[in-house]
Amino acid sequence: MSRCRAMARPAPIPRGSTDGPGRRSTASARGPGSDTPRRIIPWLGGLRAVLLAGLTLGPLTACTAQASGHIRVVRSFFLERGHLIEPRALTRTHDGGYVIAGRLTGPWATRINDQGQVVWRYLAPLVPLKPGEIRGDTMFTGAVTLPDDSTLLCGYENPTEVPNAPLTGLLTHLSPHGRVLSTQTLYPNNDRHYVLNYLDRCVRWGKGVAVVGSTTLFPKGGTKPFGEVYLWLLKLDAHGHIAWEKLIPNVGGNVEVLKNHDLVLAAVGARWGNPPSQTEITELGPDGSVKRQRTILGGLALVHSGAPETSVSLVSRGSAQATWRTLGAHLQTVARAKGSTGGIAVKKAYRLPNGALALFGYTTPPEYGGMLLSSIAWISPHFSHQQVFTFKPWSIWVADAIPTGKPGEFATVREVSALHHPFDRHRMGIVLSIVHIQ
Repeated sequence: MSRCRAMARPAPIPRGSTDGPGRRSTASARGPGSDTPRRIIPWLGGLRAVLLAGLTLGPLTACTAQASGHIRVVRSFFLERGHLIEPRALTRTHDGGYVIAGRLTGPWATRINDQGQVVWRYLAPLVPLKPGEIRGDTMFTGAVTLPDDSTLLCGYENPTEVPNAPLTGLLTHLSPHGRVLSTQTLYPNNDRHYVLNYLDRCVRWGKGVAVVGSTTLFPKGGTKPFGEVYLWLLKLDAHGHIAWEKLIPNVGGNVEVLKNHDLVLAAVGARWGNPPSQTEITELGPDGSVKRQRTILGGLALVHSGAPETSVSLVSRGSAQATWRTLGAHLQTVARAKGSTGGIAVKKAYRLPNGALALFGYTTPPEYGGMLLSSIAWISPHFSHQQVFTFKPWSIWVADAIPTGKPGEFATVREVSALHHPFDRHRMGIVLSIVHIQ
């Protein structure tokens, strides 16, 4: 059984920060090269609007769960009770707390300390709609902690779902206390001919930050049915200021930083017309130049280690019979293993110090009618044994997982949604769980 204790009820979420202005962003399309659809279920946006209309913020709850084989939940914090929130990103702060970013009714983020107490909340203000306009999806998709303990959030903005409405990248910089230091809506190289502009991920890169997204340039006059797709890469300094940006054709995907400060991206079906069962690996130098590229059959996810590596590892994203690969200095395969991942669809993967794998994502057990359930899989070295752990309360998937700094320990965040608890709004919210895997 789990043990839970109620914590103090926080104040209602303000629009913008408590001491500064903010911005609002919306979007509704799937970005080229993205690993997650922008709209997961077509009717979910409308369901969110209906449910949010009568919801109030409930108390936070801290929970402790028992161990389960190789996977043990150390503690959990139930946040934003009663709110239908889609978390997308997680970053650790200097004091041992966390910032969670995603979407509420607009781009949203919350910072908590190591005891699960809320330090600040940020919800971007809404852009007023004209009569007949429909508000689209909105969200932050990435978060990173800067050296001064401030938070940089990246995402995208599209105020309305009207034809030809531009979709712009969004960067918001918040102080350690939640004050808005800056917010920017961006076009690649300030060129408004790029109309589908996503900033998907931001990671520490050397002394600064890499912000990775995608953009589409549609030709003038509509002479082609599809636009030209590019990776949109921005290099920021340690203070969150843009140093340079670069467009690279037809690449994107998950990001890993190597010891030599190269960036590696793995994109499933990145090129238009490519089948989703192939993965394009791209290695970029510290200046954003393309050093190497390789295409591998099968949908693969990068395996992170929590610290910069000299090699690249990948694992199958969603098949029961999975492949694990290690690539060498020229992206050639130097090691390979095959086995079962327990049927988990992988959203984030890590290699543990003992060589085992920790896979975070979701399973669809047939005994639950194929419902998506947040799960973790432990895979022994060389895939000889595996164990799958499913979180309770049920939730749709593990949205993000990052190391806590302790060996084998990870912070995870997941959404408890109306899909799993349609008649109990008090069970909706997000759960941040600290998990130990050995």
